[in-house]
Amino acid sequence: MNNHFLFLKTYYQTIKADHSKSNLNLIMEMINELDKNCDVKLKKKFKSHPYGKALYKQKDLKEIVMQKRHKKGTFGSELKKFWKENKEDLVKKNLDISKSKHKKDIVYLKAILNEHDIIHCLNRLDSTPIAELSVLAFTIAKGFRWSFFYILLASFLLSIKNSFGEYAIRGPLWFRIKFNPAISVFRLIFEGYIRGKQSPWFMTVNWHDLLDKPIEEVRYNLGLKKFTAWEEIKPEWYKLLKSYKK
Repeated sequence: MNNHFLFLKTYYQTIKADHSKSNLNLIMEMINELDKNCDVKLKKKFKSHPYGKALYKQKDLKEIVMQKRHKKGTFGSELKKFWKENKEDLVKKNLDISKSKHKKDIVYLKAILNEHDIIHCLNRLDSTPIAELSVLAFTIAKGFRWSFFYILLASFLLSIKNSFGEYAIRGPLWFRIKFNPAISVFRLIFEGYIRGKQSPWFMTVNWHDLLDKPIEEVRYNLGLKKFTAWEEIKPEWYKLLKSYKK
């Protein structure tokens, strides 16, 4: 439990100080330690699923998507566009595939990274820190990880701090309530988790068969809807992004 508290404290201090100026290597080491047992359980759960065997016989999804030309409006074309525009984020830095020695482990880790990006793409969530909260909440709804939980908790605690003082929202009362940082972050996390619970576990979806399908058809068949909270908060978030990084 001491490791859990230390991670929460360290991560909170890190995002408070700005990621670019903090020791993210320490964060990554702590994430790997925290998630050891969770990763074992998730891998076992994945292996028991019918798609758990099929994955290892397929070529990496990202490699296929980036090499192939897809018709405009298809899932493949939109995913390719997302990968071109979004190079990396905190989750990708955490999963260092180069350290894996076994071929199956590499395939599995690549699938996790692909799952993360597909959650972004299909749910229309960009790679900014606040949209990432919805993605992490969506993810742990089907595959719990302590690191994701504490990242969400630390972000919520920071949002409470940002609800007052120099970072507080300015404007009419209704506006300050609607876009209050703590309320906004809670909505993003809650909606992400609920949507994740209602959707299939993305790790078990054979995305290769859906690449040439219209992306709206893919969303409909998976029961995915627009994130109401994100769509409402997004315009104001872009204006406040600089303030959050101070």
